[in-house]
Amino acid sequence: MELPITLIGFMGSGKSTIGKQIAHQKNIEYIDLDKYIHKSTGKSITSIFENEGEEQFREIESRCLREVLAMPNHVISLGGGTPCFFDNLEMIKTLSTSVYLQVSAEGLTRRLTKSTQQRPLIKGKSQEELLVYIQGELVKREKYYLQADFVIQSDQIRVEDLLSLIFS
Repeated sequence: MELPITLIGFMGSGKSTIGKQIAHQKNIEYIDLDKYIHKSTGKSITSIFENEGEEQFREIESRCLREVLAMPNHVISLGGGTPCFFDNLEMIKTLSTSVYLQVSAEGLTRRLTKSTQQRPLIKGKSQEELLVYIQGELVKREKYYLQADFVIQSDQIRVEDLLSLIFS
């Protein structure tokens, strides 16, 4: 039984894209934690944030993380804040092989400005406000992210290179 692979990093770092590619190449299941939460609760992430608040969302997220980490041999893309709350980081480190997809604040701003997906924490921010927000959040979150088993600059990462690093 192989431990699951967890992909961590800020929103827009490529966790979902790379996670799907890894799962396809390794012929294993892919799980997006946000989609798992939506399926589990019947509520969208945006709805949970707006109606129940971030604290309630983080509690639900932690419970769902525990559930998906109990499933062997798959790839999980986590929400950007997942490793930063409760004992999530300890669960991730103990029950998976973790990979931090590291992207600069400027790179994330470019990606997220182009993103058509609604993201509750950045909704309505101008490009300048978004850059300032991302810079501030990265200062808070990188102390968690950098504890991953592997730290990968994901601006130009090739899935084949990532797989050889993880499975070598």
